[in-house]
Amino acid sequence: MPDGTFSSVWAGEILEHVTDPSRIISEAMRVLKVGGKLIMTTPVGHSHYDPFHVGPREGGWDEASMKELLKPWASQVVKMEQIAESGTNPSCYLIVLQKEA
Repeated sequence: MPDGTFSSVWAGEILEHVTDPSRIISEAMRVLKVGGKLIMTTPVGHSHYDPFHVGPREGGWDEASMKELLKPWASQVVKMEQIAESGTNPSCYLIVLQKEA
């Protein structure tokens, strides 16, 4: 896929299934147009047990590990918040990055 092809990229519940999630983010950002948005979700901690989750193993994604993962794109993070269905504890992160020029 050529650079700058898409206005948005959706990566729902993907990061926890790959050994190198930064590669997924890098590729998504590469194919975004300037001003385009990458929208991702991933479980908080081990709130969604799945034997095919590969990382991070120790405690699942928490705020510190998510910030560490997003460090190369820190200036492009528009939103990073824990979300939940009404009346339940947060179970997923919603992350939005917007590609800069």
